[in-house]
Amino acid sequence: MTTLLLSRPRALSHSLSLRVLPQSGFASRWQSSVPQDDGGTHEAPSHWLDQRFPGLRQWLDRKNRTWWLKGIQARCREYPQLQGQESYVALLVERAYTDLAAKHKHLSIDSRSQTHLQVACLVLATQKVMQPYLRDSREVARILHAHMGDHTSPVLRFLLRSTLFLSRDPYALALRRLKALQLDYGKAFQSQLNLTSDRSAELQIDRCFYADIFNAEDASELLSTCCCSQDKVWFDTLDSRGVTFQQSSWIGHDASKCCRLQIRKAAS
Repeated sequence: MTTLLLSRPRALSHSLSLRVLPQSGFASRWQSSVPQDDGGTHEAPSHWLDQRFPGLRQWLDRKNRTWWLKGIQARCREYPQLQGQESYVALLVERAYTDLAAKHKHLSIDSRSQTHLQVACLVLATQKVMQPYLRDSREVARILHAHMGDHTSPVLRFLLRSTLFLSRDPYALALRRLKALQLDYGKAFQSQLNLTSDRSAELQIDRCFYADIFNAEDASELLSTCCCSQDKVWFDTLDSRGVTFQQSSWIGHDASKCCRLQIRKAAS
């Protein structure tokens, strides 16, 4: 059923290339290794999509950039001060994206981080271009949240509830999602999956690719539009099946130095 989850709160290409995963072959760590249930590791191959369908991830990324820019033009029609300038604003976003992607290219160290780099730079470029026009940071944030999937989240939650209803072991399903999330992050994040017991697990993220870029651009507020702030949707349907999810800390919030995503199976 996981192969049916074609929507997610991040960009569509990100969804298809990084999160729509077979249930085997999860997880990567900072040192390009896969955590095992016994705490051991072994070397991780490149992402399954790049192995099986060379060039598809790049094609999806290109399509996502195109859709993002078309979406910007559509957003411009909602604001009187931008009507008639839709193509020009989209061009400015595209140029800002190109400059930012070149500036931070050195942070992209594997195939997954190439997609993360695109998402981060599209978000940054949109903020930098739209803010002077709208002069309202909350309205710009609303645009970014919408572009990152707020409108598709209800559909995703419906699909997630369906897979949860069909699962014989909701906790095992939640653990697979947590491992898939770690694989999504790739080498550009420093993370570790801790199986704290047979009823609980925690994904700890000590270095965040998005935080590195946004902090470098003095735009840490954009973390609320990306990454684990959006990924929580993958776990917020679990309570009804006896699995709790908690994000106990978040990089960039309340001076936290890491993100902690925790799942726990309720006592029977």
